[in-house]
Amino acid sequence: MGFNFPSSPTIGQVHPPTATPGLPQYTWDGVTWTMRGTPINPKIIVSDTPPANPETGAMWWNGSNGKLYVYYFDGDASFWVQAAASLSDVDQSQLLKKAGDAMAGPLILAADPTADMQAADKRYVDMMAANNLCINGSFEVSQEFGTTATNTVAGTWKYTLDQWNCFMAGNGTHAFQQSTGMLPVRGNRNCLRMYCGSAYNMAGGTDLITVAQPMEGLRFAKMAWGYSNASPLTISFWVYTTIVGALSVYAKNTAGTRSYVVPVTVNAANTWEYKSVTIPGETSGAWATDTAQAGLIGFTFASGANYAGVPNSWQTNSIYAHSGITNFYSLGSAETYIAAVSIVPGSVGPSAAQSMLAIRPYDEEKLLCRRYFFYETYEAGHIWAHPLDLSNNFRRCSYRYNPEMRATPALTLTAANTNAAPTADHNNQFGADLVLDVASNTYSYLTSIKASARM
Repeated sequence: MGFNFPSSPTIGQVHPPTATPGLPQYTWDGVTWTMRGTPINPKIIVSDTPPANPETGAMWWNGSNGKLYVYYFDGDASFWVQAAASLSDVDQSQLLKKAGDAMAGPLILAADPTADMQAADKRYVDMMAANNLCINGSFEVSQEFGTTATNTVAGTWKYTLDQWNCFMAGNGTHAFQQSTGMLPVRGNRNCLRMYCGSAYNMAGGTDLITVAQPMEGLRFAKMAWGYSNASPLTISFWVYTTIVGALSVYAKNTAGTRSYVVPVTVNAANTWEYKSVTIPGETSGAWATDTAQAGLIGFTFASGANYAGVPNSWQTNSIYAHSGITNFYSLGSAETYIAAVSIVPGSVGPSAAQSMLAIRPYDEEKLLCRRYFFYETYEAGHIWAHPLDLSNNFRRCSYRYNPEMRATPALTLTAANTNAAPTADHNNQFGADLVLDVASNTYSYLTSIKASARM
């Protein structure tokens, strides 16, 4: 934009007469029009010494020290004021380089993160294990079978290691085992091994090989599934297979009216790989919030057509796999392993390096498992039965469950030196009175208690 300067200016005349943001003003000095600085459009003067006769709002960059000043009038006097800090004004010892420097103290954050990739302090990260909805994700607890390889039963759900329920249907043979020899990461002591003795062709529509964790409503209620504020869920785990392909990770409610399946690709055979998938919160469907089962979170390694469906979106039917899932048991020697499973609210799970930080210690995991199942064996004298009265041969011992069980458990009792199998009175989720019909002139004691309140 050009200027039409006055043809006969007087000394000191300003043009344009009114300052406009973004446009310079000029002053006639008798010879030339020179740019002037104003508070709206300051002029920056570069020199090693302060400019003579500056106007209010003028800016001066001091070439001798590299600092920028503004000429300021405070109502009484005018003076040069530094306009911006320079590097020399900053205490360099308080700065932290992007690489190579070490902090002298802790970094204090204003609050916990509320979005992906925000910073989190150690206290927040340490809460990850407490937020892990998965029980026995370390596969360390195996009360019923120990490390013994055990066959599954075709067409029937069967608990494997504590809190992991397996279903197998098809024309092959399938077994499971707590393994200590195939471990993906330091700190991990056990994993779940599943393998087939003879291959499956998965030709039947209802053929299926899946392992899942039932979610008790009381434990899953924090997810708020079935409501508008439902939280996403992130499932992270290590996996090892002898066949390359895509398995399925799923979440489904107990009624079978809501299902979500995510394909997970195994890139290399005979190699541990770390995977993490996020399932969006479900705002509809029935999800129990009491001691009943809310749903299943699981892994499927082979499926017939009837149990497979559309992936990566909530479906209104009961599916366990995505269409096109790989049959990971198509060979008689096929094996699969999973380890360090975490199921946490939100869209961010632990990294591979953090995977064991999301796992609770063994003693805490076992106590959680005992809410659903426990199996104890005893030697002579460990649990005695005391006389009910002196007129008969019945003996009683009171047993309190630790912790409180999910529901009244089904009990299987054995004892030594009795006329009949032990029975239980007043059995509920808190405990029971165990009754023994003893043989004459002998002492009696329990040899085992098996209690199941599984879902």
